[in-house]
Amino acid sequence: MDSPYENSDFVRSKLNSGEHRDVIGGLWDEVGKWQFNLLKKAGLKPRHRLVDVGCGSLRGGVHFIPYLERGNYFGTDINGSLVEAGLNNELSPDDRNRVPSENFCVSDDFSFNFEDVNFDYAIAVSLFTHLSRNKIEMCLSQLRPKMNASHGRFLATFFLPKEGAPTFGRHPQKSGIHTFSWHDPFHYTVQTIEDMASNTGWKVESVEDLGHPRGQIVVMFSVNQKVGEGMMKPEIDPSGTRRRFDKLFLSVGSMKAGTTWLHQQLAGHPEIYFSPEKEIHYFADPHAKSYMSLEGRISRYQRVVGNLKAERMNPHVQRNLAWYATRYLAPVVDDDWYYSLFDDRPPQKKNASYPADFSNLYAVMDDADWSRVLGLADDVRVIYTMRHPGKRLWSNFKFSYEFSGQGHVLESLSEADYAAFFDDPGTKSHADYASIIESLHRNLSDAAVQLLFFENMRQEPLQTLRLIESFLEIPEHSYREQALQRKVNPSSAIEVPAYFAERADEICVNQIAQLQKLGVSVPEDWHKPLSSALGN
Repeated sequence: MDSPYENSDFVRSKLNSGEHRDVIGGLWDEVGKWQFNLLKKAGLKPRHRLVDVGCGSLRGGVHFIPYLERGNYFGTDINGSLVEAGLNNELSPDDRNRVPSENFCVSDDFSFNFEDVNFDYAIAVSLFTHLSRNKIEMCLSQLRPKMNASHGRFLATFFLPKEGAPTFGRHPQKSGIHTFSWHDPFHYTVQTIEDMASNTGWKVESVEDLGHPRGQIVVMFSVNQKVGEGMMKPEIDPSGTRRRFDKLFLSVGSMKAGTTWLHQQLAGHPEIYFSPEKEIHYFADPHAKSYMSLEGRISRYQRVVGNLKAERMNPHVQRNLAWYATRYLAPVVDDDWYYSLFDDRPPQKKNASYPADFSNLYAVMDDADWSRVLGLADDVRVIYTMRHPGKRLWSNFKFSYEFSGQGHVLESLSEADYAAFFDDPGTKSHADYASIIESLHRNLSDAAVQLLFFENMRQEPLQTLRLIESFLEIPEHSYREQALQRKVNPSSAIEVPAYFAERADEICVNQIAQLQKLGVSVPEDWHKPLSSALGN
């Protein structure tokens, strides 16, 4: 829920107290007269048709309805009771007769359900300041096909962040309130507003401070009649529902099997685009609740900011920080949120074929999760990387301690600590390569799944990347030799304990047998016991 205005109980309590004017923000007379004069100066005439987006209790409507010809005022709002309060308490009988009931639409998804109407003007005052970017783009996409394409204009008010300050954070406005990049009341940069317009088939004609009583600026949008040119995918169709991705590239693990190295190499390919956050984990709910919560996402953002160094601050880093603040930290996590993560692409990635998302948690998704994935893209391609089961388990075990700052205790752990690791349901599910492969082939075609081995990646890195390029049907890219040989996130060299090696060897023997039943041949190194494979 972006705003308290979406809370029907909150609105109802205000209406019961006779506060239909105050519930929409107060300044009834000042803002109402201001928006009326704003549109008149913009060219509004009595003959024009106007839609008041977020009309509420008719703060603007009381001025527009008597001015426009009968039937030319239209209003939409999320709260029907608020509109009724305006009609019953603010309009004279004559004015009520000037606006038919069918000229009002109550909707929580910006459905402009007016038949055979093209609007000359639209206005949204103090609405987008309460909405996340996803909701604003939904409104823009829904409204566009209802506008007169040749001369239709949409005027909307926004808060801007303080000039020269980073997008993220808390910004004071001249009205005395503070705005935020991640929750209501929102502020947006001019660049972000222009991106929203571009994504949904609009152009920004002007951005001006025109004296809004609370200091909001006015953006005038016009219909972009060259919709196909320069619009970043995924586009939004006229019904307001985002179109499916044409293509989507996923890596589903395994942990400590080279996926970070693959990410670093493939991020440079012009046909593949990763969001600034490598592991989104969106489809892995409920396995990823700690990641998908706002608190979890803020924690990841804070980690990114905490690793910043002043000498590395550049336009690329600034763009990534803005992405975290305006996209990743949006309060509502849904399919629109996921789509939006891939919208703000740098120029060199505008035409990339594949949005890419690497998450080891996707390996343990069930059939319902995969059905959800397939519902969002026409062509889903998935790679799954495996490694000697024992080596991967030992590396993962060490890394879990080192990542949490407990690496110093690794050589003093007991068999009970090792047993707890092996008995953990997460360890078991991620170690069951065969079941994961069966799930992939049950939900995806053979042509949509590519199995990889960490051992081949280390021995022949370029050939592995060529295999992926062929799998994705994209041109070969030139990779830097030095980067190809780089090791990523190596764990410390500690001799594997006998108990750990024994448990790991049991898993390895079992997995080799299960994989052979599926017709999967494993690297020769897998047949060695863990202690021997590690050179202990």
